[in-house]
Amino acid sequence: MRSAYSAVTAALLFGSDVSPSTPLASNAGISCKSTGFSQPEQSHSAQGKAICVAGTVHISANASNTEILITAPGNNSAVTELYVELTQANSKLGATAVGGTHALSGTYGIYTKLCLPVDPAAAKEVTTLQILTHGGTLDHTYWDIAPDYSYVDEAVAAG
Repeated sequence: MRSAYSAVTAALLFGSDVSPSTPLASNAGISCKSTGFSQPEQSHSAQGKAICVAGTVHISANASNTEILITAPGNNSAVTELYVELTQANSKLGATAVGGTHALSGTYGIYTKLCLPVDPAAAKEVTTLQILTHGGTLDHTYWDIAPDYSYVDEAVAAG
């Protein structure tokens, strides 16, 4: 049984917002719908098993954040000192470092990339959305680096 999610996912990716005359779309015989993306780009995954649409999605967010009253350490020694102070028994650093709350509100542009199998029939059967993040030193290419090192292609092949 096809879930409502799979129908929505297929409708999101396979539509007519990106011109079918673009080289990628005409080669694949399909096009990517790009509603909601700023400056959308379409591409294939490293091994070509997935077709992807990428761009910036603007998200409104509101949060109440706790202010940390510690100034940023100036060097490695200061970082070590701060860590030692924080982890000592009876340390008062935690109690003195926390300030009040700070409201944060705005619209933020988040780079996103949605990939589905190139086969439209397989794409319509997709029922799972994985939200993947990268480490602090890498970017989105972490998940689709090269033909023999692509999580995107492996996930598509696994269904």
